[in-house]
Amino acid sequence: MQPASGWLGNLVFALAIVGFLFGGQFVDKSFARKAGHTYFPACFSFGWFGYIPVALYRLLYSRTLMPKPGSFVRVINLETATASDNKSWLIGYYLRSCMRSMRRQLGSSPNQFRIFVFSSERIKPPSIYTVYMDDIFRASFLSAQFVASFTLGFMRDDWGVLAITLYGTLLSGWIGCLSQWNTEKNPPLGDSGHTYALRSTAHPLELMVIKSGSEEKVVLSLDHLAQSYRPASSKVLSIHLLPFILSLFLLHKVITLETNQTVLWIVGILGMVDNFISSWWTRDPEEWDMGVNLKEVILGPNIMHALMAYETSYGHGIALRREYFPSKVDPMVEDWWNGNTAEYDAARKRNDKTAVQLMQ
Repeated sequence: MQPASGWLGNLVFALAIVGFLFGGQFVDKSFARKAGHTYFPACFSFGWFGYIPVALYRLLYSRTLMPKPGSFVRVINLETATASDNKSWLIGYYLRSCMRSMRRQLGSSPNQFRIFVFSSERIKPPSIYTVYMDDIFRASFLSAQFVASFTLGFMRDDWGVLAITLYGTLLSGWIGCLSQWNTEKNPPLGDSGHTYALRSTAHPLELMVIKSGSEEKVVLSLDHLAQSYRPASSKVLSIHLLPFILSLFLLHKVITLETNQTVLWIVGILGMVDNFISSWWTRDPEEWDMGVNLKEVILGPNIMHALMAYETSYGHGIALRREYFPSKVDPMVEDWWNGNTAEYDAARKRNDKTAVQLMQ
């Protein structure tokens, strides 16, 4: 019969394989969301077996640190009536956070088209809760990791797991401080006064509009952020490679370490749980470093009526109509968009009245 330590050793190796296959994406998203904002963007975990090789390849091939999103976001400039497919992970994160936040507040409306209209404003200093919540959450998992590894060292004079935990935590802080994160995540604020609409292919019945005010024309420059491919220079690249190369040494030590595998298993699992939660944690739009505030939610029984409601309230809706209806539309609808609204509005009122009578 195989000794318990052998079984645990095989278990840790199996978890390393699981981390390579699945956990790496959680570490990747955790770094993408928190790097540059918290001291330790990701806990050391078995997911590093998947993250480090991918990050090294990305850094060498494209000289970037931010991951590519699973799906693109359609960014529509309503002022210039131009649109582009944006593959910035950060824009996708903003839009995903908006959708989740609005569903929590308004509930789901599967048969309605919803337009979330945000107004841009000057960025206010975030609350203490917003600034330190990530750090407090991360500190709780880091403390649990260090308590487990320190207890092993103190009781059995086995300090290997503690050394690995400390080494991995310091590498996390080092990677999170790399300047390339700031280059990719924090473009300059725009002062163009443009109004943008963000549309996700994953959520066809929801649209986010960021509208610049007449005075506070300060909003994150989506045009600049769209240039997600901003490679680092050769000098910056060489500096950035060092912590990732040292991380490979750490992963080798994890596999070959002759120590209490149970505690190593606990430390790795705690890190994976932290990174999983961190990768899916979203903030409400008011807490972003973007300077936006929810102004109105427009609901429509269908896409066209919601777009008409937006056009009536804010204007510049023709770009949205062309986005959702690129081909020809009904002549009466075309007349409405050309300014002759009376005939279509009257017909719509008659249809709504008939529908109410049929329901009674």
